[in-house]
Amino acid sequence: MIGLIKKSLALVEAQTTDLDSPEAMILHRAIIQKKPFLRKWYDIYFSEVGRVEAATRRLGGDSLEIGSGAGLLKDIYPDIITSDTTICANIDRVEDAAALSFGDESLRAVYCLNTLHHISGVEKFFSELERCLKPGGTVLMVEPAMSRFARFVWRYLHHENCEAGRDWQLPQGGRMSVSNSALPWIVFDRDRRLFEQRFPGLLISEIRYFDVLLYLLSGGVSYKALAPAFVFDYLTGFEKIIPQGVMKDALALFQIIKLRKADSVYGK
Repeated sequence: MIGLIKKSLALVEAQTTDLDSPEAMILHRAIIQKKPFLRKWYDIYFSEVGRVEAATRRLGGDSLEIGSGAGLLKDIYPDIITSDTTICANIDRVEDAAALSFGDESLRAVYCLNTLHHISGVEKFFSELERCLKPGGTVLMVEPAMSRFARFVWRYLHHENCEAGRDWQLPQGGRMSVSNSALPWIVFDRDRRLFEQRFPGLLISEIRYFDVLLYLLSGGVSYKALAPAFVFDYLTGFEKIIPQGVMKDALALFQIIKLRKADSVYGK
């Protein structure tokens, strides 16, 4: 039954395009731009980026987005450096998240939208963040959550892998086809103490849970939208009254994760 529903709602062009190709990046950009409900979902990320940009401007240095994909952030914040593993429209440079080309303490902010759970060698990525960020700099990530509802969605309604019992490692492979939606939960929840021991220079400053139905109703970049755009604001208003504990354990599909570069390895 689930398979039949997904087939009836699928965007044909999205199903026939290689996820790892530059063509997919171009296609996803076009889909997002023509779907008002989905664009509102991206606006949540853009608003968070704006707050971090304002808070870190005093530090000087550059801001970098990793895994920019469709390159939409460039439309809103043209001064932010966009990057991915392959070049495409609105992508400034090719970067390997595990071996960044930036100098020590040269970045004031790093942004990732649904990127962490695609990174092979995530420990090297965190080491690079420790190296490249200025003291007081911020990492902002929007990633899948692992509430009870989210586990069902990511396992049965989404094309990406979701394996909560795995370690931090992902196999080498394509920029989109290799993934584990559970990886952010593994690192920052299940193995939080281990993260704090391994990377004392990266302090977890905030984890906030959001999105009960928003992404599902938007259809993402693979399916047709299931609701008109005006419904979005009503749903986000309703979400705000739900306690974060309930969102984390039972309902949320996504989480906003913020890390701050410590002033020293002791976090002082």
